[in-house]
Amino acid sequence: REDDILLVHGSPRDPVKEYMVPSDAEQKEKMRGCFDLFDGAQFCFVGHSHVPGVYPESGGFIRPDQMDNCYAVGEERAIVNVGSVGQPRDGDTRTCFATYDGEHIRYHRLEYDYRATMQKIAAIPELPDYLAERLAHGR
Repeated sequence: REDDILLVHGSPRDPVKEYMVPSDAEQKEKMRGCFDLFDGAQFCFVGHSHVPGVYPESGGFIRPDQMDNCYAVGEERAIVNVGSVGQPRDGDTRTCFATYDGEHIRYHRLEYDYRATMQKIAAIPELPDYLAERLAHGR
């Protein structure tokens, strides 16, 4: 917890392991359980699912492209998935991360050589092929 921000890997209910995915926006019990654990925070930043977007407390899921990559901060609480620098899973192969300046949450996308990363993963016999293959599809 830092000021009015809660930072977890998974979710407020299970900070380490629980995924937050877009379909969760329709799971009222799960979402209420998450918001109930904010402990006075305005935002909770998550990342475990690698799917960037905002879950406003009023409901729904807003993808970065639906908000022109910028979410204006208001009084409504929200869960914010920051995406993933190394393994985006929203169908976009570019790296994704978010910044917060107190007024806006901005999503940033950068090209990276995911093919080179795929080759490095494939060169490790202990790793399954799908870990490399999904990078080509942003999944």
